[in-house]
Amino acid sequence: MSAIMNRRDLCLYLSALATGMLEPKFASAQEKANANGTSTAYLYFSQPIDDKSTLSLTNGLIDLRAKGYKVIYLMLNSNGGNISSGIALYHLLCAMDITINTYAISNVDSAAILLFLAGKERVANKESLFAFHSAREDFSNEKLNPDEITERSNVLEIDNDRMKEIFKERLTINDKQYGDFFGPQLRFVRPQEALSIGLATRIGEISMQPHDGLYYVQSPASKQL
Repeated sequence: MSAIMNRRDLCLYLSALATGMLEPKFASAQEKANANGTSTAYLYFSQPIDDKSTLSLTNGLIDLRAKGYKVIYLMLNSNGGNISSGIALYHLLCAMDITINTYAISNVDSAAILLFLAGKERVANKESLFAFHSAREDFSNEKLNPDEITERSNVLEIDNDRMKEIFKERLTINDKQYGDFFGPQLRFVRPQEALSIGLATRIGEISMQPHDGLYYVQSPASKQL
C-alpha cells in the first residue's frame, strides 16, 4: 500500500474486498496484537443501520480499541435505517475514550447522519451526499387498527424529536431549515452546505499511512471483524 491512499484507490480496494477479488486485509493487525501508538485505524461501514449492523459495528470498535488504536476514522456509506439504532450508535461513539472521526466516503442518509455527527472531525469528500428526511416506517405487510396507527404515528414524532435534539447540539440551522430537513421529501445536502451548517468540519480527503490499519465491518451473514 502506498504511503498515501487516495479516495479512488480506496474505493477500488474496498470494491475488490466486497466482490471477493481480494482476501480481507486487516493491515498490520494480522502480524501484531497491538497497534503502533501513532497509528490510526480506518473502519469502513457500508450497511443499513439496524440491530444487526449496530452489533457488528460495536464489535469492530471494541476490537480496534483493544488492539490499542487511539484514533479511528469511521468511513461511512449508508442509506440509513433504524433511528433507535442510530441514536444508540451516536451516543456510543461520543462516549468512547478514544478519538472517533467520521468520513463521508459517498452517501450518508437518514439515521447514518447521526453516526457522522458523532465524529470529532467530520470530513466530507467533494462527491459525498447527505440526505435528511422525517422518521418513516413501512406498514405494507401489517394490518393495523386505528389505535395502532395512531401509536405508530406518535412513535415517529418522538423519533423526529429525538433526532432534532441531537441536530440542535451539532448543527447551526434555523427553524425553517429544520422544517425542510424533517419534511416528507428527501432534503439533499452537498458538502459545501454541510460545511456551512456544521454538519461537516472540513471538505477533503483522508490520508492513510503505511502503519495505519484498514478494516471493514462485515455483514452479519459472514464472520465479523
